[in-house]
Amino acid sequence: MAKGDQRRRDDHPTKMQPFTWLPKLVQVGLALVVCTYFMVRVGYREIPLERDEGTYIYMGARILEGAIPYVDLLEIKPVGLSYSYAALYALSGGDLGIIHIWMSLFRVLSALLLFGLARHWLGGGPALVAVVIFEALSMTAHASGFTVQAEHLV
Repeated sequence: MAKGDQRRRDDHPTKMQPFTWLPKLVQVGLALVVCTYFMVRVGYREIPLERDEGTYIYMGARILEGAIPYVDLLEIKPVGLSYSYAALYALSGGDLGIIHIWMSLFRVLSALLLFGLARHWLGGGPALVAVVIFEALSMTAHASGFTVQAEHLV
């Protein structure tokens, strides 16, 4: 037997590496958390508009009609926010339920970004915990999680 053909006992292909299943478990947990969040949020899509939410959506609709922020529309928020709501309004065709769904998708993307950053800095387990906390807080009434707020876009 040639020297290159020999294997050490440690390299046996059937030897199980410790905790190789952990990254898969984190991925399954992430998928479960994000899908559960999205399904719960879809149930909130028909709730009435909150005061700020209605203002932002109205401003977005007016911008699509040609209004100019700070000239025709008075609001202290950054101008990019008005254009973001105009894009949401255009993508949804003015349907408020679809606007809520778009914002839910935006929050899911935010959670995935949070997971990627936290995994890079802290590892998979803490990243999953961060996403669970983020998604839970994104649904609480105390954090205006059931509405489309400026804080969710900024």
